[in-house]
Amino acid sequence: MTWHITVDGHYAYIACWWDGVRIIDFSDPSNPTCVAHVLGWYSGAPPEDYCYAEDVAKSGNYLYIIDYGPFPNDDTKGLYIVDVSNPQDPVVIYRYSDLQSEGYGIDAIGNYVYVADKNGGLEVIDVSDPLNPATTAYCPLPDVAYDVTVSGNYAYVANYILGGLQVVDVSDPSSPFIAGYYKRTGCFAMKAATQGNLVYVADGPAGFQVYNHIALQPGIDDEYSETSLSILYQNSPNPFRYSTTFKFSLKEASYVKLSVYNIRGQQLATIVDENMKPGYYEIPWSPANEDHALTNGIYYYKLEVGDKTFVKKMMLMR
Repeated sequence: MTWHITVDGHYAYIACWWDGVRIIDFSDPSNPTCVAHVLGWYSGAPPEDYCYAEDVAKSGNYLYIIDYGPFPNDDTKGLYIVDVSNPQDPVVIYRYSDLQSEGYGIDAIGNYVYVADKNGGLEVIDVSDPLNPATTAYCPLPDVAYDVTVSGNYAYVANYILGGLQVVDVSDPSSPFIAGYYKRTGCFAMKAATQGNLVYVADGPAGFQVYNHIALQPGIDDEYSETSLSILYQNSPNPFRYSTTFKFSLKEASYVKLSVYNIRGQQLATIVDENMKPGYYEIPWSPANEDHALTNGIYYYKLEVGDKTFVKKMMLMR
């Protein structure tokens, strides 16, 4: 079962999920040969060390494999670091299991690995010391992050329905932030790739899309066009520890309801429930004031303005 592939020179590194990673030598394209197999199952049963290879990325002499832990009882979740200085004799040197993400996709540039988190974010891991990797930053995103590709100072994240294509500035890997996005409502951004100034997105039922990243502005979004009657902004700070502030704009008087939900869709709090005048609003909120004790994790907040509904994601990290 093959999931993803990365190519370097005349070697292809293929993520085969339960079968780990296979390395293919295609120096003769008419006769490709599997020269190595690492962290995979053998004879129909797993060896002592194996993983469910979801995606792979290579930088320098190291191959990085992400396993989001599809079966918790197997205890395989982690970022696996493999020395492939000799592609025909790969050596697993470390498994980083303390990462925050459940990674669906990864990219590796220099001393950093970028993980697309299915819980909705981009995790940056410092691998300058491959025997002592460490998470250096996490950037929350609106939806499931399926894929990431890094080019120059930007990470381009395929961010499913709510996020579309998210552009994250990683010029300072310790402090990534969303620099822009493009989202077509009703579509499913699943994969992203770049070449030169162009960004290519595999977008589910919307098919194949091509964007020029020079033209991206902070907040190009069909849902929030100039004719929209309201705008829901990202809460700040996010992630937050004790309190955060919700921000939104109304262009006409409306009945407004602002609520908080957990990932199961259960309503936990009603922040606003009243008629409001046109204008810009900032509403502070602290989970400590609610009857339900909130634990660390992902939450959603929903703004209902008349017959329109807007949803965004936030993260509580204490």
